Amino acid sequence: MKQCVSPNGVIPWLVLLACLAPPRLSGQSKDRDHPTPVVSPEIAGLIDKTVADDRYFYLLTAGPGQLTFTFDVSAGRGMLTFATVNFDLYFMDGRNVTNGILCNPSDGEDGRRTTTITLAKKQPLIVRISIDGQSSAGKFRVGISGPVELASGNRSPSGQGGKLRLEFADGTVQEIDMSRVRRLSWDQQ
Repeated sequence: MKQCVSPNGVIPWLVLLACLAPPRLSGQSKDRDHPTPVVSPEIAGLIDKTVADDRYFYLLTAGPGQLTFTFDVSAGRGMLTFATVNFDLYFMDGRNVTNGILCNPSDGEDGRRTTTITLAKKQPLIVRISIDGQSSAGKFRVGISGPVELASGNRSPSGQGGKLRLEFADGTVQEIDMSRVRRLSWDQQ
């Protein structure tokens, strides 16, 4: 297959990543009793006024052993731009695993918090991500490392059969065999 390059020099597979990544967390669970299963060791999303005051819930099974969470928040650029996110970890019965972890950079800055917990046995945990109502622009990422059991049935098309067909503004077409894609991610600039 001939590799096509769009007129502005963007390699088609980079456009693929941009096309497949959700612009924000639409479709993610806002219900603690029905959290979104974690299918990757990374949870990421964008922050804008449409998600301000939202809370998202994720379910993962972890342990026994040490589990490390890295929470990153990047604020967009601009006067009075904030990206405040609070991260919480809970046991299924509602008890806190950790106290809230707050990241609140502003005007193009980045914030990072890391916490490590030790679990005596394998058990389900709830990750709650709360976007502050005053947040205006940015992005967040939760990295999870350690003994984690990811949910099956990856929700992204990576690793599954079929072809993704991209048609660019200049009329060129690129097809991607999705069974060859290991992981999709997108970093909005």
